[in-house]
Amino acid sequence: RGHFDMYGVIITEPDDKSKADFAVLFMHNEGYSSMCGHAVIALGRYAIDFGLIKKSGDGDDEKKSKDDKDKNISVVRIQCPCGIVTVNVEINEETGKSTGNVSFISAPGWSEYISSSIQLDQFGKVEIDIGYGGAYYAICPATRFNLNVRDSQIDDLINISTLIKQTVIKKLPLSHPDSKDLAFLYGTILTDGINSVNEPSSNVCVFADRQVDRCPTGSGVIARLAIDYSKKNIKIGQKRQFIGKTGSIFQGEIVKVLPSYKDKKNAVIVKVTGSAKYVGRSQFYLEEGDELGRGFLMK
Repeated sequence: RGHFDMYGVIITEPDDKSKADFAVLFMHNEGYSSMCGHAVIALGRYAIDFGLIKKSGDGDDEKKSKDDKDKNISVVRIQCPCGIVTVNVEINEETGKSTGNVSFISAPGWSEYISSSIQLDQFGKVEIDIGYGGAYYAICPATRFNLNVRDSQIDDLINISTLIKQTVIKKLPLSHPDSKDLAFLYGTILTDGINSVNEPSSNVCVFADRQVDRCPTGSGVIARLAIDYSKKNIKIGQKRQFIGKTGSIFQGEIVKVLPSYKDKKNAVIVKVTGSAKYVGRSQFYLEEGDELGRGFLMK
C-alpha cells in the first residue's frame, strides 16, 4: 500500500490547548515542511475516528462555513507550523464515524509575485507567479515547456520543476510576516494553464528533494486561489476544482479576504474540500541497543 512519495506527520502538543486540539510536524524526503493540505484532511478524520479528540456533535457553528452548517460535522483544530487550521469532519449519523469527506479553513495565503520573469537555459524568459498557501510555491503552466501535466513523463516534469525552483531561489527573495523560517520556496507547481473558474484545472507539484505530490496539493490550492484573486480571475464564494496527478480532486473556495494582513496585501482565507481513505495501520519498535532502528537512508 502507498507509494514512493508518501508524506508523514508527527503529532505533538500544541502551544496553546485553548486554540488547538493538537499540533503536527509534516515530514517528507528532505526533512520537515510547514503545511500539507491532504495530511490535514487525513488527520482530521483520524483524530475523530481514533479518539484523539471527542466528537463535537454538531460542531461549533461559528467555525463552520455556511455550506457545512446543515451537516453533521465535528471540528478539529490543528496547529501547523504555518498557523492554526480548522478542520470540518463529516460524520455518519448512523455509525458515528467519519464518512471520509473533510474540509479545512486555511491560515492566510497570498500572492508574493505576479507575472514575474526568470531566465532559464534553453527556454529563455519564463513568466511565473509565486503564491503562499502555508508554504511558498512557484507556479507556471507546463505548456510553456511543451509538457502536459497529465500525460508527460514524470521525470520531465520533475526536471523542469527543479530547474524553476533552483532559479527562483537565486533570483526572487521571499519574506514572511511571522517567521523567517517560513520564507523559503517549498516547491514548484506546473499547471495546465486553465485560468477559468468554471473549468477544473490539473496540476502537478514537485517539492522537497524531487518528491511528487499525487494529489492536487492542498496548500498549493490555497496559493493558486490567492494568485487567481490577485489576477481578478475569481471572486469570494466562487468554487474551483483542482485535479492532481492521479486524478484526485480538491475543491477550493475563497471565504474571506484580508485587504491588509501584516505586510501582505489581499491575503485570502480559503476553504479546501477533499476526502481521505484508510489504507492500513502499522506499529514500530525500538529495542535498546538498536542504533539502526533509529532510521537510516540509503540512495
